[in-house]
Parts: sequence; C-alpha cells; structure tokens
Amino acid sequence: MAGAGATEIELGKEIASYGEKCPGLAQYAIQKFAESLEQLPRAIAVNAGVKVLLNATVLLIPNTQIGTF
Repeated sequence: MAGAGATEIELGKEIASYGEKCPGLAQYAIQKFAESLEQLPRAIAVNAGVKVLLNATVLLIPNTQIGTF
C-alpha cells in the first residue's frame, strides 16, 4: 500500500510527462498542476517536522527505482 505522499508524487510525475506532450499553452497549466501535486507530500513532511530539503530525494528516488505501484 502506497503512503507518505507516494500517490501524489507518482501522479505528479505522470501528469508532468503528459504535459510535455501537450501542444500550446495548456502544457504550462498541466505542468503547474503536476508541481502542485508534488507539494502535498512536502507539506506533510514539514508539518511532521522532517527536514524536507535533506529528505526530498528520499521521497523521489524510491519511486524512480521501483517504477509504478
């Protein structure tokens, strides 16, 4: 079971890759939406007292190594 913002990180990556394929100005809105999804796990970590800058790679690396959930 995915947790700790893994769903939001994965959705952000998928939406960002979709945004890269979209033509025109819509791609910018899609990219910003993807970025906003990636901010949710960061906010959760900050509220939990985690040092986000040091641990941001801990959140992102497992998703790239494992693949999709």
